[in-house]
Amino acid sequence: LFELYGLRSFVIQVFDFMKAKLLNKISYIFPIRKYYSVAKIFKDNKIPIHYPANVNDQQFVNKLKDLEIDIVISIACPVILKIPLLSQAKHGNINVHGSMLPRYRGKNIAFWLLLNQETKTGVTVHYIDDKIDSGKIINQQEVSISSNETVDSLYKKTVPLGGDLLIKAVNLIKQNQVEPKANDPIDGTNFSDPGKEEIKKFRSLGKSFR
Repeated sequence: LFELYGLRSFVIQVFDFMKAKLLNKISYIFPIRKYYSVAKIFKDNKIPIHYPANVNDQQFVNKLKDLEIDIVISIACPVILKIPLLSQAKHGNINVHGSMLPRYRGKNIAFWLLLNQETKTGVTVHYIDDKIDSGKIINQQEVSISSNETVDSLYKKTVPLGGDLLIKAVNLIKQNQVEPKANDPIDGTNFSDPGKEEIKKFRSLGKSFR
């Protein structure tokens, strides 16, 4: 992250992270309206939490089987979910992704969108299959990218939208009203971690992370 962001943006990122951690701890002692962690939301709503070292581990997969889960929701998951896990949910597995699929599959999407000087993007909720961001699309919505957009400001646009689309997608699944759209690999583009040359070009274009 330091190599990607550079010193200034990295320090700001660390400060924001530590601030959120501190406010989250305070929220367990004093009532605070805003939530700073998913764990606190779960605790307040008496929802059990599990912290597997590896979600694809058979022990955790067995736990999901015992729970007879309805749906798996993946958000910013750093690993590929494998078939044994994906076979457990009664109503399927869905993921929230920060682009208008099938374009911009993969990770570090905000970076690549700005590097390629895109003027719009969006958020997609899609079913998960055994490949990366390639399952059928449940819903998606576009957002504009301004000329002075940063990686951080673009995330702040897409994350709340992703939450709204996720709620709508879950309700469509509950009501059995999903009309999935194709996520055609022919139209897809794939991205991963940028290298030093891409980071250098990003900065030469006047783009920034914060």
